Amino acid sequence: MHTEKPKLFRAVFLLVALPFIPFEAGLTQGDRIYFDRISVAQGLAENNVICGMQDRQGFLWFGTLDGLDRFDGYEFRHYRVDLPDVSSPTYNYITTIYEDRAGHLWVGTDAELLQFDRDSESFRRFDLKVISALVEDDSSWLWIGTVASGLFRLKVAEHRLEHFQHDPADPNSLGGNWVSSLCKMEDGTLLVGLFGAGLARFDPVSRQFQHFRHDPADPKSLRSDRVTALCRTNDSQVWVGTVKGLDWLDLTDNKVRHLSDDYVNSLLFQEDADILWVGTRFHGLGKWSRAEPNAGITYYGHQQDDPRSLSSNNITTIFRDRAGIFWVGTRGGGIDKFDPHALRFLHFKHEPNRPSSLVQNKVWSFWEDDEENLWVGTADGVSVLHGQATPGAAFSNYPPNAGPMIPPAAPVRAMCEDEEGRMWFCTIEEGLVKYDKRTRQTTVYKPDAEDPTSLPTNHLYAMRLDRSGQLWIGANGGGLSQVVPKEDGGIECTVYDFDGDGHAPYCWVIAIHESQQEPHTLWLGTWAHGLIKFDTKSRTFRQYKHDPGNPSSLSSNTILSIFEDREHILWVGTLGAGLNKLIETNAPSTQKQVAAKDLVLPENGAETAREQQVSFVHYQVEDGLPSNVICGILQDESGYLWLSTFAGVGRLDPKTGYCVNYGMDEGLQSTEFNVGAAYKRKNGELLFGGINGFN
Repeated sequence: MHTEKPKLFRAVFLLVALPFIPFEAGLTQGDRIYFDRISVAQGLAENNVICGMQDRQGFLWFGTLDGLDRFDGYEFRHYRVDLPDVSSPTYNYITTIYEDRAGHLWVGTDAELLQFDRDSESFRRFDLKVISALVEDDSSWLWIGTVASGLFRLKVAEHRLEHFQHDPADPNSLGGNWVSSLCKMEDGTLLVGLFGAGLARFDPVSRQFQHFRHDPADPKSLRSDRVTALCRTNDSQVWVGTVKGLDWLDLTDNKVRHLSDDYVNSLLFQEDADILWVGTRFHGLGKWSRAEPNAGITYYGHQQDDPRSLSSNNITTIFRDRAGIFWVGTRGGGIDKFDPHALRFLHFKHEPNRPSSLVQNKVWSFWEDDEENLWVGTADGVSVLHGQATPGAAFSNYPPNAGPMIPPAAPVRAMCEDEEGRMWFCTIEEGLVKYDKRTRQTTVYKPDAEDPTSLPTNHLYAMRLDRSGQLWIGANGGGLSQVVPKEDGGIECTVYDFDGDGHAPYCWVIAIHESQQEPHTLWLGTWAHGLIKFDTKSRTFRQYKHDPGNPSSLSSNTILSIFEDREHILWVGTLGAGLNKLIETNAPSTQKQVAAKDLVLPENGAETAREQQVSFVHYQVEDGLPSNVICGILQDESGYLWLSTFAGVGRLDPKTGYCVNYGMDEGLQSTEFNVGAAYKRKNGELLFGGINGFN
């Protein structure tokens, strides 16, 4: 058995050799993006990240206003000004980073051009000022854009440096000397973005520049001459970012199409998904699909109260590593990253300023009724979702024109719907509540000392409507109750206890599961009384308990959750002792077996007993589980078991025992989940409730 706990940076360096997963399996237009933030608090040199890239060794490099950072997925290595060391950068303002085909790392600063020596971790200096852009062409020329000195190309091995700059007397020269961006085309030409002089295309054969400029009289020209970013496809199409918006240029006919009015800082085209990512100065990260050109740009911005949103709306750089993870540099917010393939959990919670949000954040139970409405039991009543669980979905606390379904401030620990369409709620303190959806009438049932057929206690924790229509309730100090509705609207309870004396206070039944294979059989999880197999027809039970001398016995006597998988294997979640898989054999075994008794509920105190061939396989934290407190167990359509715990959610492969664990990085409401708050909807969605809403 193995575990994999996704961490904030883990996939960065360790997954670079994995096969690439197509982006289409992840985000689609309009989906929520969950960003992980990396700032000076995690070791970044400075929160203004100007540029970034991944080298061939898997390292990530980031240029900031306070030096160059190398990130290995765990730690940052800083390169800053160090006056006694002549090999250190003389200026900490890093403007651009580029790796050439030979593996040389080039660093542009506000003072000079640097070449990084990996062996000595030192820098070689080139006296070129205010570097703004770098790119290598097919002839191994390194092209160097500067802010005020035009364009250079360099061949270090041949000691050759050529200079291209604006000549007012030559219309075929570079249009301006402030180079903002460079882009090498498939045909060998070079696109040069100029801040103040539009776009230039350099032909290495003629050594001349073709110009694309803004013309106020021509709506098909560039939106602005102040070009800030360039990005191309493999079919001669180019995106041009400017201070006044984004343009789409087709070099086959030189036609320009305007896409947005945003100030564009950076661009990244994702060829495999036909998606353009747009880093803007004011509106965060934009996403535009070339397959749907008229759909517009979807923006993802900073939200003050959302720590999983962008850290800043001023995006300076975007790149994707070889594992498919996106890295977004910002002004003032450090680095934001997101993994489009990562599993993400939708999160629903109470929002004080939104009346249609969940009524309370502590979620204890779920039920989907025959109309596919989702009922959510909380520590302060019930919320109902009419429709699909989508981001921003609206909940109603009460049906229209009706009173409250349950008494106010009542924690709802379990619920179900009977064959007549009535909802039943197990609550703490307020007893059993029946709500008739057709008449919108509510009935509350509580213990009555004068009525031996009333509820044994107000502390109700579990509920099950079996296939025969019988309603069973588990209680704290109330054992198991069979509840039969009467014609006069009342109920009649028969209480079954499992601690041997048949007298109150009875044991605490926390979980109830009806066997899918054995008729008339309930499995009961109890506090301190182990696992109980109860025959509802013969009224007999078998009790399985922890035996310190038997490693194949139940691992704990406190059972929080019970689940039967599609192979009819029973899984038992415990408090502090992990997960148990029940193995039942009909023939004698050489392994030690759990000593079990077949007890007839006593009418006269008599008990009969026989041995049962049963053993348990244990899964715990040391085997890869996120926690040994198993609050809920579900199975998805692929056969994986999902475990909600006190330390996140785990996905267990029942065939191999391999467990993948998920935490708040994947959008969990918290790492702490509640007992009993696990439910599978008819459409296959898995729901897990915790202390901060539900996923």
